[in-house]
Amino acid sequence: MMKRRLVIGLAVVVVISGLLLAAVLHRGAAETSGFGQVPEVCFFDAEPELTAVSSVEGDTDRLLPLGYESPSDVGIYVTNVRFSLADGKTYQAGSRRYPGGLPTQKNEFGYIEKRSDGGGWEYYSELSYLTSDIGGSAVPVFRETMPACLPSHDPGEYRVTYYFREILGQSTVGDELYSVSHTYSVPEASGSPCDVLGVKATLGGFMPADWRDGRVTLTLRGNGGDAPWLDTGSIVWERKSASGRWEDVPNEAGASVEAETSAAYVRLASEDSTYGYIYNDVFGCGDTIASYPALDVHIPENDAEYRLTLRFTENGDGSGEEYTLALVFGFAE
Repeated sequence: MMKRRLVIGLAVVVVISGLLLAAVLHRGAAETSGFGQVPEVCFFDAEPELTAVSSVEGDTDRLLPLGYESPSDVGIYVTNVRFSLADGKTYQAGSRRYPGGLPTQKNEFGYIEKRSDGGGWEYYSELSYLTSDIGGSAVPVFRETMPACLPSHDPGEYRVTYYFREILGQSTVGDELYSVSHTYSVPEASGSPCDVLGVKATLGGFMPADWRDGRVTLTLRGNGGDAPWLDTGSIVWERKSASGRWEDVPNEAGASVEAETSAAYVRLASEDSTYGYIYNDVFGCGDTIASYPALDVHIPENDAEYRLTLRFTENGDGSGEEYTLALVFGFAE
């Protein structure tokens, strides 16, 4: 009788151990499901990756487009475009004359075209900027990096034309209207329901002095449907131990990870006006693209590897299909 009880007891231990091991292994995997274009590693405070533009034409001896960061953490549709101020002069963005005067072109800042199936260029939309000012004036001035509203949701080849005039102080110089253009491509969507368009990871200050915190923002695209909703109650922040296992980051001075929102399910898409016109439906793509409130993460040491696991749902009430996104983070050298 004792042998039988012993065998049963051992069997129970084996079953429980197996379940625990399976749970550990499952947690260790944290497999991404439902997402494509997932970066292999995301780096805190890394220099933005620059994609060179192509087919540059126009007044390039004055203003030269170099490349773009797509998309940036500025907003859903906003891309940082890099320029070289080739001749050292100052140029205003757009065709308007300062002071006074009306725009001389239908599209004040420029326009965007898309390659048609027949190989030609077709008008797509006007060009919009978020520009810096000179001395607090309303004169939009070209900088080395300009945040521009460029399509990133609709695969295809695009040509962007920028208007500009020379400016001295806060006044337009002469009557000459200049322009430059370049092309760029939006890659085809993956076969997954959602794609990762951008991940931005930055380090914060020392609060308190013995550990640093970080902040993560991301931009997602729904392929064939709307972007998903983030389940803010199911966020997991882990650190890889010396043995190679993923473990919860110690909870110090509050939660180890927090979403900058009180909503249970959230996304910042075209229906959200919290951050102004950036989130308006610029290109008629509805809620295909969404950004998400910043995620503040606790970083006890900067020589470790971290993992952020996020759960998303198809609908804003938590119903429908569920997707999981696991992102691994390191530190830029």
